[in-house]
Amino acid sequence: MDWWFPHSSGRHLALSRMVIVGALLVFFFPSLTDLKTNLAYHDQFMEPQMVVAWTSSWLGGGLPTTTTLTAVYAVALLSGILTLVGFMTRPSALVLSLSYWWLVAFRYSFGDVHHPPVPTIIFLLLIPLTPCNRHFSLDAWLRRRRGVGSLAPTSMATWPLRLMQVVLALIYFDSAMSKLTIGGLEWMNGHTLQANLLHAGVTRDWPLALTVVPHLGLCKALSVGTILFEGLFFTVLFHRRLVPFWLSAGVAFHLGLVVLRRGDLGFLAWVVMYVVFLRLDRWTVREP
Repeated sequence: MDWWFPHSSGRHLALSRMVIVGALLVFFFPSLTDLKTNLAYHDQFMEPQMVVAWTSSWLGGGLPTTTTLTAVYAVALLSGILTLVGFMTRPSALVLSLSYWWLVAFRYSFGDVHHPPVPTIIFLLLIPLTPCNRHFSLDAWLRRRRGVGSLAPTSMATWPLRLMQVVLALIYFDSAMSKLTIGGLEWMNGHTLQANLLHAGVTRDWPLALTVVPHLGLCKALSVGTILFEGLFFTVLFHRRLVPFWLSAGVAFHLGLVVLRRGDLGFLAWVVMYVVFLRLDRWTVREP
């Protein structure tokens, strides 16, 4: 229990809120134009995701109107800004989590489902249940303006960070086990990666991927490295000294995907999530 609920100032949680929400708004927020394109080219959902299916049934079925889509987008964007600056932080984070979840589900309801946004959505669903506004927020500034003194350490500001650490470790481990279950040890023979890079090089017009394809030994090494990274990342939960090593490996892994495949930018959101592993409560930070 001490691992889940240690007493802390809550600065780590507050800074994690700012980093993750800020990166979401600047780099990973869906494009309204792309979302509207789905409405323009489809007259029904292909594979409606759970939350979209629920809201669609409440609204009588069928696709939402452009006005409804734009309204949800505006609500998500506004609540994201409020969550970032920390004004009415917890209700704003709740609205952000639900509206952003809906936008992602809407985009994936037309096929081609991916999972890069999943950790971010889980984090956003958790923080309304936490004292995420104790520091680095307009809420905290207004509290000090009212003359409320400094807050005592709390045991409720660390568990969402711990839970996100476990979630990331499980996702990586599941990915490794899926590769080995479906492809077996042959997944690491290099030929699978060669095929993936060949596809990326041709379909995305990316010569860099094609330059790696002929080098079977390199493809084998990269394939083995992928399994080792994903399968052993969970050890970061048990040995704090491994945190710098595994986080550095994760940054290299995801940047490698971007460089070699000219895409997978969404997975860089997972690199942003690494902030939950940092011991930010030990940093001396002067609040405005």
